Amino acid sequence: MVKNGNNNKNEEEQDEIFEDMYERQVSEFFNQHKQLFDEENNVFEMAKSMEKEY
Repeated sequence: MVKNGNNNKNEEEQDEIFEDMYERQVSEFFNQHKQLFDEENNVFEMAKSMEKEY
């Protein structure tokens, strides 16, 4: 029975490690692409303001 309890604990630890890795990868992705997102947003805002001029 003790062995079974250890397996559950190991699975929980592995789940936490996986979740941490996943969250880190997602945040790294957004950090790396934030500049692109910002530039795209700037282009969109510029296009909207140009649209108002015409």
